[in-house]
Amino acid sequence: MSFASTYNESWSDHRLIKSYNPLNNRVIDEKIKGFNAYRTFNISANISTNIYGTFLNSNKDAKIQGIRHVLSPMIGYSFNPNFQSEDWGYYNKYIGANQQEVWYNQFEQALFGISIPQLSNSINFSLLNNLEVKVKDENDPKGVKKIKIFETLNFSTSYNFTAEEFKLSPIMMTGTTSLLNRKVNIQFGGQLNPYQIHFEPGKTSGT
Repeated sequence: MSFASTYNESWSDHRLIKSYNPLNNRVIDEKIKGFNAYRTFNISANISTNIYGTFLNSNKDAKIQGIRHVLSPMIGYSFNPNFQSEDWGYYNKYIGANQQEVWYNQFEQALFGISIPQLSNSINFSLLNNLEVKVKDENDPKGVKKIKIFETLNFSTSYNFTAEEFKLSPIMMTGTTSLLNRKVNIQFGGQLNPYQIHFEPGKTSGT
């Protein structure tokens, strides 16, 4: 199990004040000089384990002598406060056209301006696979050799409790393998969006 926390602090020699001029229908930017600092942080925790599966062939003459599969599931939690809330003082507002409130980042024009994070409260999942086989090889001094089917095959996604919609992120898949006695390395990947899958009787489609 691991626990991590990150903290960022940036300094600026000004902050931005915006106002709306109804006479010419324009938003006016005014830089207020002076020392300002903005700080962000987040916390996360992860727990993982390894599950081993092994098959040994009792037939010593068989081509496949064994199979080894390693599963490494991981579940994690991360929390990011809503720094866009007015309580933190990083965002300000002005009254725009039609008397609506418009919120903006006071440090968006700073030299090291950042995108102020919104609230994030999510659980992360991943499943890492490693699969190799042991085959009979008369040319090998040991009489067998190992062949990696998948050096890595990883599936991952996350679930954001605070998202207004589409709380489940796309399921990502990445992997690596090799061919020709590990002379050629292959990387591959893809994703499945659970919100773009549609089922009809006798018909299946998805992206």
